[in-house]
Amino acid sequence: MSEYFTLTARRCKECGRILVSEESVKRGYGCQCARKAKQKELDRQPLDGQISLLDAIEKTESEE
Repeated sequence: MSEYFTLTARRCKECGRILVSEESVKRGYGCQCARKAKQKELDRQPLDGQISLLDAIEKTESEE
């Protein structure tokens, strides 16, 4: 008699590899890709005191 089992698996949002651990499936990323995704998110954050180009234009227009 053979036994069957099911395993919840998804694909990583970054690299497309199959994820099988419960934590990775919830996250949507494997452990290495999760670190990369977190770093990308940190890189997108503005630096302290940094303003966007649109904010600078609005500031100069309001001073006139």
